Amino acid sequence: MIGRWRRALALRQRLWQAAETDSMAQRGSIFTTPLGHRRLILTRHAKSAWDDPTLDDHDRPLNDRGRRSARALGDWLASRGYEPEEVLCSSSARTQETWAVIAGAPSRYGR
Repeated sequence: MIGRWRRALALRQRLWQAAETDSMAQRGSIFTTPLGHRRLILTRHAKSAWDDPTLDDHDRPLNDRGRRSARALGDWLASRGYEPEEVLCSSSARTQETWAVIAGAPSRYGR
């Protein structure tokens, strides 16, 4: 029981810190990485479409919800000034499309 309480308290603290960070962003605070440090940003592809069961898994594009999520993530990263120097991205359609939307690049998938 105590372990569960401690985990709940730790989660609550992380949520408060995240809320404080968001309010700082709204006040115009600039998020920077200290000089000499590197920032690693890991993302996963957004929600993919399963409309066509004949498509190979590697060829599945994003669905509408996935595109909205990728746009939101791109906006969030941009609002904090996080612009990657290098991107390592799978060749699968959904990951390529996710990165294109995050980066604000026109998608070759026409969506």
